[in-house]
Amino acid sequence: MKVEVLDGTNRKAIVISFKTKGRRDYESKLLISYKTPVAFVIDGSGFVTNKTWSRTTSTHIRKFLSEERVETHSVVSQSRVRRVLSSLSANLDELNFYTRV
Repeated sequence: MKVEVLDGTNRKAIVISFKTKGRRDYESKLLISYKTPVAFVIDGSGFVTNKTWSRTTSTHIRKFLSEERVETHSVVSQSRVRRVLSSLSANLDELNFYTRV
């Protein structure tokens, strides 16, 4: 697992890269904006929460999808995006370092 700050967000948005297990391993990434998981990409397919976000978080989502070269995405529930975060064995202290406001 790798945690990076999304460029140009002043540590307000981070991207967690990880492998998703299945019939094959998928390259996956999760976007967290202001401590809230808001979008993810699995093997090139984008998923964005159905919740309405602030202008800044919406910009983070667009930037994330653009950097991942996702042209279209599916809209999913906020709980599904949260489950992606829960499925990671992420060290929450490490995430808090990146998302200090």
